[in-house]
Amino acid sequence: MAIVLPGNIGAELSDAGDFFRDALRELKRSLATFFVLNRSVDSVNLLRVFIEEFPEAGKLIAVRNRFFGDADRFTRWNESKTRQAFLNGGRRISLWRIVVL
Repeated sequence: MAIVLPGNIGAELSDAGDFFRDALRELKRSLATFFVLNRSVDSVNLLRVFIEEFPEAGKLIAVRNRFFGDADRFTRWNESKTRQAFLNGGRRISLWRIVVL
């Protein structure tokens, strides 16, 4: 099952958290989340909210969208407390930068 959510889903996801957890349990499904990051502070904050709201989220992968620059340019993410906490159990990957000709 794949669910695509908009980047500003924070409050709505928090409000519907119990429903979402119940649905996963009833369907006997686990959750794998690919959380796509850009270089903005909102990106890091939304991931932090997601981690707080769904501590049992299962597999969580932070994806640096390299459309916004190389991995070392993600300074807000690279230097954040959220990243440090995330690295205890999450995975991280980088999307390749897509070049449009």
